[in-house]
Amino acid sequence: MDSVAVSEVRRSPRLLVSHLVSLSSGEDQTWARTAVVNRHGALVLSAQEFDSARILEMSDRKTGARADCRVVWSGGLTADGYKIGIEFLQEQPHYWGDDYNADNDADNETPAPR
Repeated sequence: MDSVAVSEVRRSPRLLVSHLVSLSSGEDQTWARTAVVNRHGALVLSAQEFDSARILEMSDRKTGARADCRVVWSGGLTADGYKIGIEFLQEQPHYWGDDYNADNDADNETPAPR
């Protein structure tokens, strides 16, 4: 069988960054830890599962930043918690502080193959 290279185009580069964050929706609140972050959201590991399309407020314990976000993906339970894909409702280029340098995005982008 032939293998096919698949290129993924992202709006901003992803970085492996671990931040403790609070996820809240109404009166529900839980702590989670980021695994991967970018300007548009994060992959978090959470003790609580959230349904897709759920609107949450995410608060970063390290930077103090807060942002409204939406659950866009749920990857199920792992040994570290539920894998949850979170997308900011508005772009947050400085949300992750010094751990994510949004000014270098253009330098880190890999053009899609033609």
